[in-house]
Amino acid sequence: MRTVAWVLAVAAGAIACDKEPPRPAAKDSGAAPVVSADPPRPKPPEKPMIVLDDVAVSINGVRFELAQPDIEGRVTAALAGKPMVENEVVEASVIRAVKTPRVVSLASAIKAAKAKGMVIKTAGRDNQVGDLPLAWPAAAPDCSAVGFIGKDRAISAWPAGGGAGAGRFAKGMAGPDMTLGTQGVRKLSLACESSTWFFSAEDSVEWGLAFDLAMLVRKGDSSIKGPEGNPGRASTTVLLFDRPVPGRKVELGARP
Repeated sequence: MRTVAWVLAVAAGAIACDKEPPRPAAKDSGAAPVVSADPPRPKPPEKPMIVLDDVAVSINGVRFELAQPDIEGRVTAALAGKPMVENEVVEASVIRAVKTPRVVSLASAIKAAKAKGMVIKTAGRDNQVGDLPLAWPAAAPDCSAVGFIGKDRAISAWPAGGGAGAGRFAKGMAGPDMTLGTQGVRKLSLACESSTWFFSAEDSVEWGLAFDLAMLVRKGDSSIKGPEGNPGRASTTVLLFDRPVPGRKVELGARP
């Protein structure tokens, strides 16, 4: 009997040794569990912020003085390789008082940076900012309309191939006669199958006046109807890089 009791005691001790001793309960530190956060998403590319005043071109806050040599080359270099430029439509804000050649230089620089087009934002005569989409100079039918504001603020309208056009509309009491001038451009456009039309202004003319002409031509005139009541074809607007001569064939120039 003693032998049997000894065997049972040994067996019970072995079973007890196989069990892990209880672990002490972890103390509650009160800290919230750590959750791994997702890595921050990269910001989407943004269009460059371009502003042209009568002193400088500003690109994302960096100013390029207009008096510097080769301002077009400097602006192109600043835009080249930037996000939302190549093969994109680039926006620029331009004040009304800037002379038209300054805007032409900016447009040429943006084109050289391989943008596919441009939108110019300028305050209109009602002080409301409008958007003017521009296409780059390219060949168009000779019948395409041209609108030009001269140094005397008169508006001339003629076909791009040269020759007699809709006429010359003298300056009114408060500046160019926008009503008759835009009507003259639109009549030429309606007589042509092309939707492209060209515009520009003399070097001394403020951009605001050229902008007004372009916006009014694009807006149309309900009193002027083309074939089958077409309200107008002047939808593709081109700012000429080379100043045209009224009545002569439009030269598209050698700029980029």
